[in-house]
Amino acid sequence: MISFLRSLGVRQEHLFSRILCGCPAILGRDVDTELTPLLDALAHLGVAPAAAARLACAHPELLMAEPDAHVARLARYLRGIGASDNQIAALLHEVPHALSGEPEELFGRRVAALAVLGIEGDALRAVVRGSALFLTAAGAAQEQIDLLCGPLGYSKEQASNTELHAQRDVILSRMFVECV
Repeated sequence: MISFLRSLGVRQEHLFSRILCGCPAILGRDVDTELTPLLDALAHLGVAPAAAARLACAHPELLMAEPDAHVARLARYLRGIGASDNQIAALLHEVPHALSGEPEELFGRRVAALAVLGIEGDALRAVVRGSALFLTAAGAAQEQIDLLCGPLGYSKEQASNTELHAQRDVILSRMFVECV
């Protein structure tokens, strides 16, 4: 296990202090049948081995994730709402704990808040393709939607109007980034 972690690029000073002390159960994982498939699944999403090593140093519990149960479920959910593999990899850097929970619990409120505006289905996928920042931004999604429809003066119909689609994406992106 130690040589495997070193082969990923984990530095000696991080090996024990960050990874093994942070999640000693990693020592019980099998490199060939558990960790290699996990890293392969992450690589398929665009998470390079060096990036996986950095993630493991920051969140060693990620090495306990199951490729089929956790990685595939997260990827399936995010692809379903329009995220690309590159966006999924970026989201993993932002919220690595997404691999340990249910994606619907983590992202569902924000998706539901957009549905209130009628932004769902293809419109939701278009927003996510444009920017998935709102999925990880701090702050309550409903308050942000209220801002769009309140002080910014958009009606629900205007906010979901396809002619304002590009403007809405920019406003939503800025709004969610400002809340971080």
